[in-house]
Amino acid sequence: MTLVQKKSWICQDCCCKIPKTGNLNTPIRTPINIETQLLHSPTEDNNVTFRKRKTNSSPASSFSQGLSFLGDTQYIENKDTPTSVNTEEELTLKNLNDIVTLSLRNNNKTIIAELQNTIQIEINKAIVKIREDIEGKLNTLSKEAEQQRDDIITINKKIEKLTIENDNLKREIKSLIATKVENSTHCYEDNRRKIVVYGFPEYYKESIYDEQYRLVDIFYNKLNVDLTEYLDETYRLGRNYNKNRPLVIEFTSKRITKYILENKHYLQGTRLFVSEYLDKNARSQRKEMHEEMLKARKNGLYAIIKNNQLIIEGKIIDIQKQQQNFHNNNNLTQKEQNQTEKCMEEVYRNSETLTHGTFRNSRPTI
Repeated sequence: MTLVQKKSWICQDCCCKIPKTGNLNTPIRTPINIETQLLHSPTEDNNVTFRKRKTNSSPASSFSQGLSFLGDTQYIENKDTPTSVNTEEELTLKNLNDIVTLSLRNNNKTIIAELQNTIQIEINKAIVKIREDIEGKLNTLSKEAEQQRDDIITINKKIEKLTIENDNLKREIKSLIATKVENSTHCYEDNRRKIVVYGFPEYYKESIYDEQYRLVDIFYNKLNVDLTEYLDETYRLGRNYNKNRPLVIEFTSKRITKYILENKHYLQGTRLFVSEYLDKNARSQRKEMHEEMLKARKNGLYAIIKNNQLIIEGKIIDIQKQQQNFHNNNNLTQKEQNQTEKCMEEVYRNSETLTHGTFRNSRPTI
């Protein structure tokens, strides 16, 4: 049985128990003709009165009449019985539930389909936007990569040029150092043939020959050396301020300069003093060594200058290394002072924050 047949099925026992409304057992008329006449067109021959029960006409029943699947026949057959009314109401309610559920399902399906369509459209739009953004970013990245490649190429070219220039500069520096060393050695060798005489009298408008004659005479009398064959050049140092300026004597051989420097103590009592010739750098170094020697002597140490070297207590001291160590120590002390100052500032700030952050005020001291 189908659902509709199950709903429209009526129990036969219940139908037999229901009392009949028409007097169909009379022998006057046949039951079929009477029933048809009663149902369709009552006439004067119908001498039997019919009593019908009043039924409440409700909108549900009217609606069920229109919605019943079996038509008016089922309603006409069962309208006179109370059980048929209940069954019809149950049938109509079930039909309504089925219709409502079907309509809701259809509505849900349509709503779901619309939502799916809208979501799909939005997803497609988002995908398109993301693709456009990614393409734009990729284009910018590709452009930046190309620019970086060009920059790298230019930088590599500049580096190559700089390396070539650096190599050339290194070669030039090496050549300059070599020439400087040669010049310095040459100058040193030239300076080793010179001596300086302090306290030698200087006369107004005296010729060089007369000056050299007096010089040769003094050295011959005191050192027993004839300098006429060994003199190369003589000149005074500094400007003329009516004082005896130091006299530089250049010899042709280093042997004479060594001999004079070793025997210069024989010139005592002549107010003359002889020393080796020093250029500007050597004079500045000698001045520094002299200052260090005086400091060491003040501290009670034995200090002398010998062969352009400072000797203190029998040890040779390098002044340049001492100066570098002194500068490094000063830099370290300055860094330590800066660190200590920063630490003190942080401590002071922390103490201020602690004092300002407390709820209690500071109590006055008595």
